[in-house]
Amino acid sequence: MLDSEEVRIKTRPSRNLFYLTVIVSLFFSFWAFRNYVEADANQTRISARPVPAAPFIDPIWLDKKPMMRTSETASLVKGGTLAELLTNKGIDIVTADSALDALKTILNPRTLREGQELRLFYEWDADASKKTASFAGFDLIPAPTKRIIVRKLQDGSFKAVSANRPLTEKHFLIDTEITSSLYQSARNAGMAPSQVIELIRMYSFTVDFQREIREGDRLEVLYTRLFDPDGKQADTGKILYTGLTIKGKRQAYWHYKTRDDDKTYYLDESGNSISRLLMKTPLDGARLSSRYGLRKHPILGFTRLHRGVDFAARRGTPVFAAGDGVISALGVEGNHGKRIRINHENNYKTLYAHLNGYARGLKTGSPVKQGQVIGYVGATGLATGPHLHYEITYDDRSVNPLTIEMPVLTKLDEEEKVEFDRVRQNLTRLAQDLAAGLDPSAVD
Repeated sequence: MLDSEEVRIKTRPSRNLFYLTVIVSLFFSFWAFRNYVEADANQTRISARPVPAAPFIDPIWLDKKPMMRTSETASLVKGGTLAELLTNKGIDIVTADSALDALKTILNPRTLREGQELRLFYEWDADASKKTASFAGFDLIPAPTKRIIVRKLQDGSFKAVSANRPLTEKHFLIDTEITSSLYQSARNAGMAPSQVIELIRMYSFTVDFQREIREGDRLEVLYTRLFDPDGKQADTGKILYTGLTIKGKRQAYWHYKTRDDDKTYYLDESGNSISRLLMKTPLDGARLSSRYGLRKHPILGFTRLHRGVDFAARRGTPVFAAGDGVISALGVEGNHGKRIRINHENNYKTLYAHLNGYARGLKTGSPVKQGQVIGYVGATGLATGPHLHYEITYDDRSVNPLTIEMPVLTKLDEEEKVEFDRVRQNLTRLAQDLAAGLDPSAVD
């Protein structure tokens, strides 16, 4: 029998061998696990559904087996429908109707206009041929901040989801000399047509574009554009500040949203709105063809008082209500042809004559808002060509629409004016920074 010292000597190699085996096993286990994780992380996975066109995940698309997908874009043509677009792409009518029924839970397809772009999706099993691809849905952007996604579910039905599109606002400044017309000068400086029209409407309360605007006058506008996550312009944004210098006299207005009624106004330095009770020119892009006062009638041949002003414009040009009011007469009236009369506040009345037609839904007694389309330029009645005859009466006496001083619609109280002054100063600094080429993000 061996003594205890001999036992310890003989058992030590066995014990060391055991520990070595454990260490080696752990090392290989760790090495294998690490390689497995790295391989799994680097493996390309196939999504179960087409990636939604907006950054959100909906559980209705998480129940599908692995699929492959492709897409194409298509646009609505003039006079076409969404149903025709889908069937023209080879989608059977039953499937197309099912997809459109889903869309109708969010949007009426009839509201879509010519040029509306859609992205159509097709998919097939990951282990099958692309030839087996079938229609899987579509998405569209009906408004700059809205995207609608229509997708096919596992049971073959379709579901529509609406998602917001995050847009980034960027600021732009133009400072240009008027060389031809205000419209063309602003367009040449980079403003969008819709914003230029808005600008003209703003100044239509205070400026006679036919007589007052001259070459050498100056226009300054601070405005925004909205961009989508891909950096593409999604909308025109808003006008934040504008200054128009005519014969050395500057008219400046700032964008302001009130705290109480949350309404947006354009205010001058004193806090008075640019809006007046009535517009001087109730249509866009017109040429003043006949002024207020005595004139020789172009058809009757004798001289008499011309109680309004005439604006020559293309037939069908929209005519706006010059101010809030109620239609007192709508129909044919002698030499005026098709005409509309509107009663306004403070005993003001307006007349719009020689119209080609009326806006849909209007009748005697209909309330109208300032800037609302009420009719279209024509040559009905006694007229030599398409134009708008526009009259204003005050206390039943005719007045010159181009020279009368109209009441200001909005004046800020002293407390609100303090807040407006802060906004005005910030916008002024922003315009100065842009003019100097500085980063506008530093301005509050």
